[in-house]
Order: sequence, then structure tokens, then C-alpha cells
Amino acid sequence: ADTTVLQFPGLTWGHLDLKNVGALAETDVRQALDFATPREQIIEKVLGNTAQPAAADQAPGSGYASQRIHPRPLDLDQSAAHLTAAGFTRAEIGHWSRDGVALEIDLWGEQGDTQAEAILTTIGKSWSAAGIATRINLAPADVLWGPTGYQFNDRLTAGFYRWANVNDPDDMYYWHSSQIPTWPGGPGGNLLAFFNPFSFQSEIDDLTSRAAAQTDPVLRKNIYLQIQDLLHEQVPVIFLFWDYGYSAVSNTIGNYLPSAFTYLLWNAREWYQTEPE
Repeated sequence: ADTTVLQFPGLTWGHLDLKNVGALAETDVRQALDFATPREQIIEKVLGNTAQPAAADQAPGSGYASQRIHPRPLDLDQSAAHLTAAGFTRAEIGHWSRDGVALEIDLWGEQGDTQAEAILTTIGKSWSAAGIATRINLAPADVLWGPTGYQFNDRLTAGFYRWANVNDPDDMYYWHSSQIPTWPGGPGGNLLAFFNPFSFQSEIDDLTSRAAAQTDPVLRKNIYLQIQDLLHEQVPVIFLFWDYGYSAVSNTIGNYLPSAFTYLLWNAREWYQTEPE
């Protein structure tokens, strides 16, 4: 009763990495998966509304976050249309297939992370309803992210995890070809393109390089808006949600303003104390 809990946009985002191999290297297939993913259900049922839907990789509280793109809604008809455009067919009851091979994707998450397991289960049920076969796999962190982890096998995989941004919007680490590991477990954040560079690799290389080098804030923001447009169109990962941040403060403290982008005490000189009621 004597404490207020404040909610604010955070820097941590949950997403599904889509390995750039086979059918997952096709934009129509990735968009179909995006349309089959129940973000709102995950946020409400698994996260207890402690997050907001994600459409790209810039935090909602950031001045670089795009306001012109929005997460794709859950729409199994749209998902089916994109898979049909990609040449897949579906029996009246069953999964999508092409050239006699079913569309089957392994869903991976960290063992012991109860939210990860619940999120993957929710996604698996929705994808199954959309005609996409899934298998859920959980592994310890050292196995999941190690050189024998799911990113380095030759199967179609989608891995769930959270990643935390920093204040600067530079996202070369995620998408640039210089960040593609040259061996399993090697350095670099663009593990998705380990087997094959993205079809839009030259475009994302150019944009991320120019954005990182640009010092004019207006011009720089414009490039990051273009990057977010490209990511939303191409869906190299399925952006699921941005976690909210929370901070608790005594009701006797005024002008306490938490932020994900600076230290807790950033405006401490402006706090004031009141007598408890």
C-alpha cells in the first residue's frame, strides 16, 4: 500500500531465430510463419501482459523505433496464402508439403526456462493449426549455444531467446555479413546466415554500415527506419515481444522517473520527499 510500481518500455526482446536454409530462406515462408504466430496470446497467457508486441529490432522507448510498421496479426488464411505462393500444397487434413516433403520446423529453447517452454508450446500449437509440423526441443544453455547447438545443424530450426539492446541503435552485430561466424561456435551475431547469406544481404550490409557511420541524428534515424522496414518485410527472425521494465518506489518519493536508457539515479537531484499519508 505504501509503494508504487512503475512500468516502462524495456530493452529486452523475445524472438524466434529462423535459420536461413531450405524453405526458411524464402520470404513467403517466413511471412507465413509470422502470420501463424500468436503474439498476443503469448503476451497475455504466458507473460501476463508484461510485454508489448514487436515488429523489428529497435526498442519501443527508443527515438529510433519506427511508428510506420506494426506486427503482423495472427491470420491463418494469410499464412496459407503465402505458403501457396511458395508452391506448398496441403491435404484437407494434414501439413503443408512441397515436392513430397512436409514443412517441418524444429522449435528450440533453453531447458529450465519455463517461459521459453510455454512460449514454444503456444507457437507449436498455432503452427500445427496452420498446417506446419513442429518438434519442440529443449537443451541446456551450454549445448543450445555451443558449437553442436541447433544453429549449426542442417535442419529447419526456429530458436526462441531474449536479447537485450543497448542505448545505441547500431544493429550490425545481428545482420551484417561481417558478423556471420566462419565456424560453428565462432564469433559473430549473425548465426542465421551461417549456411547461406540472406537474399537481402547486400542491402542490409549497406544500410547497417551507413547507419553506424552516420553522425547526423536525423539522417541516422532515417536509415534505421529503412532497416526496420526491410526487417519487417523479410522476417529474418519472428519478432515476438518487447519486455516491459518495472521499478518500485516508495510513495514518499516524488518525481522518480525510471528509464531503460539510463541509470536508475539519473534524475535523483530532482526527487523530493513527502510525508506519508
